[in-house]
Amino acid sequence: MNQGAPRYLHSLDVARGIAAFAVVLWHWQHFFYDGDAVSAAFVRERQPLHALLGAFYDRGDQAVALFFTLSGFIFFWLYAGRISSEAMRLREFFVLRISRLYPLHLATLLFVACAQYAFRRVTGAAFVYPTNDAAHFILSGLFLSSIGGESGFSFNGPSWSVSVEMVLYAIFFLYCAVSRARVATMVLMVALGIGLLGAYKPTIGHAVGSFFLGGIMFAAYMSIRARRARFMLARAIPVVTLGVWILTSFAPNVLAVASGARALRLDSESFVTFALFPLTILSLALLEMESETFFRRLAEFTRLGDLSYSVYLIHFPLQLAVMLVLIRLGVSREVLYTPAALLSFLALLIAISIASHDRLEIPMQRLLRRRFLTNDSLSPPRSDAS
Repeated sequence: MNQGAPRYLHSLDVARGIAAFAVVLWHWQHFFYDGDAVSAAFVRERQPLHALLGAFYDRGDQAVALFFTLSGFIFFWLYAGRISSEAMRLREFFVLRISRLYPLHLATLLFVACAQYAFRRVTGAAFVYPTNDAAHFILSGLFLSSIGGESGFSFNGPSWSVSVEMVLYAIFFLYCAVSRARVATMVLMVALGIGLLGAYKPTIGHAVGSFFLGGIMFAAYMSIRARRARFMLARAIPVVTLGVWILTSFAPNVLAVASGARALRLDSESFVTFALFPLTILSLALLEMESETFFRRLAEFTRLGDLSYSVYLIHFPLQLAVMLVLIRLGVSREVLYTPAALLSFLALLIAISIASHDRLEIPMQRLLRRRFLTNDSLSPPRSDAS
């Protein structure tokens, strides 16, 4: 951990949990797919509580970029110094990461493989993601489902971002091992990601850009903490960020750069991904300097940090199971336009996610770490659970 940094930032747990549920709402349209495309009869505005949750239904996919930026902030906070000083080796780093991610990833992969087989037997087609052959099963099992050798999303489709995360971890470790985490070099990595890597594989390139922007935000956070005017900045930056969010939401056309040069224009999605998300993470971390008790109680009550990974990986398998049940019972999917369906689904998702976290993920994480790590590596900071 960086000297002078807090041991834990509960506000980032809250952000991570909200991002996970944003993806769940974005994927509510899965229920209205015919094969691998949304039905022509699907009415987006009829989705449950759309008047309240419309932003998540319409743009929840952007939350994946928020995950990447959060990962960058957290990893530069917890690991950059330890890797640069050789206090953490490559083996230890990847055992920590794989022990956190792989047990649930494997469980959901196996479940989806079986459930898709059953779904295809009943309907003659796969549910949403059709590329479910042996080759893609192996790619998914090895965290290689979205780095260039695949033919589209497969099996538990949302796990593509976990595959990209593994690429980010490798790049991050190499970066920290050969250089100090300085803002100038992080800016170069952002440019490399968005530019060169983005041309090869946009998902990886944009993830690299977001990740290192998270690192830059951590550097900014530590710089502000060291200043005498830190509490003034801790109030001013969140207020400005909130104002930009409001402006972006209600007047998106102002994002066009006044010069009119096409190359300088920012579309709304890019502005949110590469400007507002990083500033929001910085703002939350700064707010916690004054409101640690509030964020701690909120995070502990909601368990958003604990459940974010479970919610993210389990929601598609649960959708697949729900559709199988509805088909077997002869219930029309029109019921999935109702608020009762959404609330019931979320309640079930949370219950399964709690059980998964407490009964599968944490026990397997401890087992793997006891098996492959030395005693002094067994208990990394809790925020490691990104």
